[in-house]
Amino acid sequence: MKIRIHAIVVAAIAVAIIGCATGAPVTPDMEEELKKKVGYWVDNHTFVVIANGQPTRELVEKKDRRHTSRRDAILFTQKWVLDRFYRMRISAITEKPIDYRIVEISLMNELARMGIVVGTKDDSVRLPRTWTVLRELYDRDDACEMIVQIRYKSLKDIIYRTK
Repeated sequence: MKIRIHAIVVAAIAVAIIGCATGAPVTPDMEEELKKKVGYWVDNHTFVVIANGQPTRELVEKKDRRHTSRRDAILFTQKWVLDRFYRMRISAITEKPIDYRIVEISLMNELARMGIVVGTKDDSVRLPRTWTVLRELYDRDDACEMIVQIRYKSLKDIIYRTK
């Protein structure tokens, strides 16, 4: 809940923060939806989410702090997206009993195969191939906020698929 409130506050002041912007423009409709919640469906193929990351406190160089906050945003958001899609998949399954661990593992493998989540090696973190950064901002403390679009053909149908 604390993270959600933080995301809403950061989204509200994102317009005032000066940072670097990349990718496609963020529409006013997206701004309104993201103020209400952390992630939402745009259409059957597209999910948009706010990614937030904090820099490592020990670092002093701006470049290093921004790198670690971006890395943190990507990792946290991958975990959040996996959890959110897992909850959506569970809500679509009506049969009882279900083995939640099997559903979680199969969904994680499916998302990895589709390129929606990626594994990490050491300190190198890359964006999954299905992600597009619509906006990337840094505040004066070098905390990162990204608005990320996850796009895959019939993604919503895949997430809510029960078999």
